[in-house]
Amino acid sequence: MKVLLIEPPFHRFMSFYRHYYPLGLAYIAAMLVKHNHTVRIYDAEHDPEARSRTYRETSQDYFKYLDAIEDREHPIWSEIEREISGFQPDLVGISVLTVKVPSALRVASLCKIARRKIPVVVGGEHPTARPEHLLKDDNVDFAVRGEGEETMCELVDTLDSDGRLEGIDGLSFKRRGRICHNKNRALIKNLDNLPIPYRDALANKETYRPVDFGLIMGSRGCPYRCAFCPNQNLWGRRVRFRSISGIVNEIKSVKETYSTEYFSFRDYSFSVDVSWTMELCKRMREEKLDIKWECTTRPDLVKEEIISMMKDAGCTTIRIGIESGSDRVLNEIRKDLSVKEIKAAARILNRHNLYWAAYFMFGLPSETKEDIEKTLALIYEIDPPFVTMARYTPLPGSEMYEALVEEGRIRESEADWGQWSNQWLQKSFMRAMSQDEFRDIMEDIARRIDEHNRQRVLGKPHPVLKLE
Repeated sequence: MKVLLIEPPFHRFMSFYRHYYPLGLAYIAAMLVKHNHTVRIYDAEHDPEARSRTYRETSQDYFKYLDAIEDREHPIWSEIEREISGFQPDLVGISVLTVKVPSALRVASLCKIARRKIPVVVGGEHPTARPEHLLKDDNVDFAVRGEGEETMCELVDTLDSDGRLEGIDGLSFKRRGRICHNKNRALIKNLDNLPIPYRDALANKETYRPVDFGLIMGSRGCPYRCAFCPNQNLWGRRVRFRSISGIVNEIKSVKETYSTEYFSFRDYSFSVDVSWTMELCKRMREEKLDIKWECTTRPDLVKEEIISMMKDAGCTTIRIGIESGSDRVLNEIRKDLSVKEIKAAARILNRHNLYWAAYFMFGLPSETKEDIEKTLALIYEIDPPFVTMARYTPLPGSEMYEALVEEGRIRESEADWGQWSNQWLQKSFMRAMSQDEFRDIMEDIARRIDEHNRQRVLGKPHPVLKLE
């Protein structure tokens, strides 16, 4: 079969350059090609003319996404329709984050315009947690829940041979007007059985930069229990690791094929297994890969020995999920982390002169103005080279989301998923603050953090985050 995999547009409407290629779709493509299907990935987020933008800039232009959803004549929809008509696929698969639900449904409608009977499959974060939200749309036929590689392959093979859908684990589908859910699929035990992501399937790949092909994953799963995170529904809490040889071979292949010299590991907690991480770093040095790389981890996983080894192996950037400067808030969101541990991690990173980005979340339901002030004070004290901020967004499948539904503060039948983004400042789930007050505070924080980041780049002191 000819399969077209689509990443729906979202940031592109705000002229935001979305770095890297869609990793999940490239894994799906690799499995389908292994099963002798013809695959093309169309990344509708990709715009080589776009640029990196600050949180403040993106939030100010967020309305452009909401307007585009309502504008059927928007040129990006026309571009996607041309792609579908030109490729003439036998099946279309669409990756769906929660905020992209309206965009994905618009893409699904374009598929049916191009070919009325073409099967449309959705997968990813939102279909895993709430498959019925998409399947109730007339233009969506199937939803893949959880890890998608094996389920998608079985679905395409089954449709190609007129087989039975009922035996495909992890699949939801419609039958005679009702939605059917097959049993969940077991997680893939051996990640080395998966082929490496098929980057060559990307449409217009010549318009990507070498660094954009550097997205890589060494493990799946996260053992932690953060109440705001839904990812355990996709990957589980048991961490499964790829072999060191498999990762090194992928790096070599990508470097040779695309001239990529910078790689970004998207493991949720890169250094959670110290022995695996140190062995990977050792092999990177031994193989003389001559690359630079970055990863994401937690403050309590930042230790002197492992940071030193990662730096020696070419790590130049570490992204750290901190969320809050309030111990009370950290405890409530089940971060299993203390402010004391955050400060200790910052001292290590600053001592090693590593570039690191600190992620903070504002607007958590129980947060108060005092908690926000503690977070700003912590940022000033630990002095990250870069600060990334986000508005708390309750994601389906997370513990905090389900609690808000239970409280009646989220009514799914009335939810406008297009507003379900950490960059949309018009909606707050805080109990201690009005919507208007929260919006004003967030705009002020965004201004101050932008200035902090700018001053850090210029190497100047940054009193903008110091509390009055």
